[in-house]
Amino acid sequence: MITHFNIHNVDLACESTDSQLLNLVIQKLDAYLVKRENPPQIRLLITKEKLKISNIKKNFSWIRSRPLWGDLDENQLRLTDGASTSITHYNDKVIEMFLDHETLTDRYFFMRTFLLIPILELLRCFGFIYVHGALLENNNNRSILILGEGGTGKSTLSASLMLKGWKIVADDNILLKSNDRVCIGYPFEQEISLSQEVLNQMQLEHRGHLEKEKWRIPMKMLPDQIKAPFCTPKEIYVLKKNGVEGFSLLEKSHVFHLLIQENPLLLVQPFLAQLHIQTLEQLLKRATAYNCCLSRETPLDLGKIYKSFMSLTSGSFER
Repeated sequence: MITHFNIHNVDLACESTDSQLLNLVIQKLDAYLVKRENPPQIRLLITKEKLKISNIKKNFSWIRSRPLWGDLDENQLRLTDGASTSITHYNDKVIEMFLDHETLTDRYFFMRTFLLIPILELLRCFGFIYVHGALLENNNNRSILILGEGGTGKSTLSASLMLKGWKIVADDNILLKSNDRVCIGYPFEQEISLSQEVLNQMQLEHRGHLEKEKWRIPMKMLPDQIKAPFCTPKEIYVLKKNGVEGFSLLEKSHVFHLLIQENPLLLVQPFLAQLHIQTLEQLLKRATAYNCCLSRETPLDLGKIYKSFMSLTSGSFER
């Protein structure tokens, strides 16, 4: 069985003999599901043949809800969580994936990490780079990219802006691509992550699934008036968790270093690294960067957060 997806004009074909596994992939990537059968540029093969875990070295690792580790060279990225394995072939644009039942018991680890990392890697071959943050625009030609570590308030600030008429392009996972010397941001995971407290103030139903005390809500469930398909970031705000409320100009080299740190695997493939760096250069050439720290009060008040942010940054867009 083969199912086709189109991720921002990159065609992906997923093939599996297991309909349940295929349905999990469809559920995760349903925003990109297409009926036409264009020749695929990327292929995801979910196989029954177990790939040898012992052949995968632990040259790098992550800790999600399950450990994940692997190795890579110029031709392949090999990943495992100790049960399932995947091999990404850069030259052939093919992902071979063996899924063990143990991995699938942690459904969201599979759908948000094990499935997505190989796809993100091959999207890099088509000029897309991954950024962890939020991307929004308003009707006055103002567009902002919000960066920062987990817990700094990216999603909460995004919610306060949406409540005042801003449109969200992406939350948590952003794809950037240079296009005619302009850097454009697109969503990857078509979801937004918000706490129940924030949802109540926005008067939105949760209707998604709960993960780490936040509801992950499909973008298709949001009102159309608070969504945008893409935008070109013109301001970058790096949020800080602790400190005195305020904001200040930030060296673009700091932002460049921050975004490179998020993508350490790119340094292994020189060609992909060049594309990645060119995209970041286009982003930083046309955007102004700032440090920003917003006070966090209890109970949470989205209106106050909006007023604080707009007051602090009122002159930034004209600079």
